[in-house]
Amino acid sequence: MAVLAFMQTFGGSLFLIVAQTVFGQSLVSGLKQFAPSVNAAEVISVGASAFREIVQPPELMGVVEAYNYGVKHVFYVALAASLGGFVFSWGTGWKKVKKALI
Repeated sequence: MAVLAFMQTFGGSLFLIVAQTVFGQSLVSGLKQFAPSVNAAEVISVGASAFREIVQPPELMGVVEAYNYGVKHVFYVALAASLGGFVFSWGTGWKKVKKALI
């Protein structure tokens, strides 16, 4: 039981790191693609809640599209992780641990 709890915690923290890395890289590549005149480091440093204050209105939709691009790739990571967990747990089977009362 302790191993199960450890693996759930470790798996969650590991995929959080992977998702954060994928989001950061996808956001940078999305900014290069959808808003090439925007400074990517500046947009990342102010964050998702304040980038509207530093981005010019004509470039705003490109930055929003870049954030959408990054979030979409994080969902792909979550899909891959859940499919991987399903595939790896497929062969575990069921085992009754309840003892007979007779």
